[in-house]
Amino acid sequence: MRLRVRPVGSKSITRLDVEPQCTLEQLQRTVAAAVAPQTSPSDLFFSLNKQDKLQGTAATTLSALGLATLSDSGLHLCTQDPTDRAALLPTAFGPGGLIKLHYQLRDRCLQLLEPRDLASVSCVCAELHLAAASNALWEPHIAATFPDHQMDSDGHHMSAKSMYGQLVVRKRQFEAERREAMRRARAAHRPWPHHGGASPLLQPPLPGFVPGIVGRDYDRLPFLTGGPGMAPMGGGLMRPAGGMFGTSLGGARRAAGNWRLH
Repeated sequence: MRLRVRPVGSKSITRLDVEPQCTLEQLQRTVAAAVAPQTSPSDLFFSLNKQDKLQGTAATTLSALGLATLSDSGLHLCTQDPTDRAALLPTAFGPGGLIKLHYQLRDRCLQLLEPRDLASVSCVCAELHLAAASNALWEPHIAATFPDHQMDSDGHHMSAKSMYGQLVVRKRQFEAERREAMRRARAAHRPWPHHGGASPLLQPPLPGFVPGIVGRDYDRLPFLTGGPGMAPMGGGLMRPAGGMFGTSLGGARRAAGNWRLH
């Protein structure tokens, strides 16, 4: 198996021929003998590409804890002691995290993140903010989440990260308006609530205080008559005295006796 080893920050590439079944310790000794003595094991970057007649592309970082290989199928961590779960992360994932990784390996790690996690990583520091704002990272998320959107449809240049944020805001506003429209549609077909009883303007009069039939407000609004000892509220007319038709309708009381009309 052929390896291409390049220290981080250097352009010099060292090609090594390694046995396919070599152990981790053998690989560490081979790499340590080939690279410069001042190079830290965590600063090494391995490239396995198709130019070396291999089946896939992978980037591997070597640390004191073991190998971390990032290939097309995902991130695979190999350690000397598989039972030690705390030793699964190499030293590059210690203080500094992704910043210490080679930019190609770091970008490949960022491609595996979801949009929410990618946005969270961009808030860590200025370097990761710049790395996580790459259009190459956000354009696949736009194509997957908003397949009907065209990148050049707005007629102005905008980063893919900003475009994804605007599309998410528009989608949330559309969902809120749709829920409000559905709520109004359900309320329009709902019958009016019946609380029982008649309307306030159709209340029956007080019992025992039937107004005299004098017309006008007494007949039109009988429920507005006053109670005992109170003036009526209908039209301001006093309640007639002396029965149904009394002297309050005008004239003096007729004398008793037989009489007839001529």
